[in-house]
Amino acid sequence: MFVGMMPIALKFSSASRYDSTRGLPSRSGPELGLTMAILCVQSLIGMKLGAFRRGLASVKQAGEVIAANQTAFCSSGPHRDVTQFWFSINAWYSIQCPSWDVHARILPAATFKASWGILRSTPEKGHEIAALLCESRRLYARLSLFRLIESSGIASEDMANWPLSFQEIVTAGGSAPEEEYSMSALAALRDGLDGWQNSVGMNERPVYTKTAKFKAQLESEPPGVRFEPLWFQSYDAAMYYTQYAAAQALCSQHSLDVLTGKAACDESYTDEWIHLILQIVPGLRWDYDERNHLGLMWIVGQVVALRCTDPHIIAWIQKQASLLESITPDWSCVLPKHLFGPLLAMQKDLLAQGRAVMHLFTENAREVNTVGQGERQVLRVGLGLTTRKGFVDTLPEDSMVAMGQLDVVQWLIRLMVRSGVDDDATKAREHGS
Repeated sequence: MFVGMMPIALKFSSASRYDSTRGLPSRSGPELGLTMAILCVQSLIGMKLGAFRRGLASVKQAGEVIAANQTAFCSSGPHRDVTQFWFSINAWYSIQCPSWDVHARILPAATFKASWGILRSTPEKGHEIAALLCESRRLYARLSLFRLIESSGIASEDMANWPLSFQEIVTAGGSAPEEEYSMSALAALRDGLDGWQNSVGMNERPVYTKTAKFKAQLESEPPGVRFEPLWFQSYDAAMYYTQYAAAQALCSQHSLDVLTGKAACDESYTDEWIHLILQIVPGLRWDYDERNHLGLMWIVGQVVALRCTDPHIIAWIQKQASLLESITPDWSCVLPKHLFGPLLAMQKDLLAQGRAVMHLFTENAREVNTVGQGERQVLRVGLGLTTRKGFVDTLPEDSMVAMGQLDVVQWLIRLMVRSGVDDDATKAREHGS
């Protein structure tokens, strides 16, 4: 039904965007609320139709409205609820497009700092945790990329032909001052995350699932990769807690030191936050909630798989591929589902070579979510697990997909049955964007 309404929705989106370019009211609190509401609706339409550029333009325009009206933005009024909602939409688009304004920092630092008071004033816990995850990911990316590039021995002049997003992030870094600032900012984010967790109601917290079915399921797993499932009263609560665990994983100083080679190799290293994420997966069931969530497959792929040094965990995730597909809505899955298998296979192959990849980029300054749409190279940055030095290399996209086909043939065949419809829809969305 929604597909049949696509032309109408696109027409409405185009008309509303034309009206917005002629000037939106933003002088007073009520008018600011109307402005933000219009821009948020346009962003959601772009998100659901896959018209990424249209939605991104509206998100950025909303950020400009906030930055230009800081006094109204920080005061109470009818615009606050819409502004709070905008942060979760902004987080989704920020994950999609990491390169804008040095990894998706769309607001000036002073405005962004003031925004936390607004986010914490709402009973809707999803807005704040989405912004916290986005900010923790931004800081983790900048600091980890800087460390890995520095230890790899790559000269700055060798970066000339690298993706723009890489150059923006890495060259924006410095030496000790940048490191000290980033570590201080990560510590502040950890405090913010602890505060968020303490504010979550008891009915929204996880509980262990004790059933004979799950007990038998655990006993069938290898001893090293047993994840006792967690259960939540709602899909909303589960997704918010997954985002919380992902943000904590990205903010962990110990994990950052281990994964960038700053700390010595630790054979007993385990990331408890990653363990928590993987506990949530087997107990999660999608209840067809249409709210805006950062995709679960993105979290498992980008926060878990791309930071994983244990091949047994990769193998466990591969077994859960069909479950992850069934509990992740298509429109909220930032990492396309047909690339999830290849991503896992690539990391598994690298771990067998004593390396682990931490970041992926493609040549058009968008991340791996665009892989498969042309003859491009995937740029990889990671760590040699024995040398404790960073590495940078490229991989043809076709090779990445081929690795996934070797490991998850049956899963990909099942997806290919739907590929005719998906390809047509993708072309229509790209034409519209």
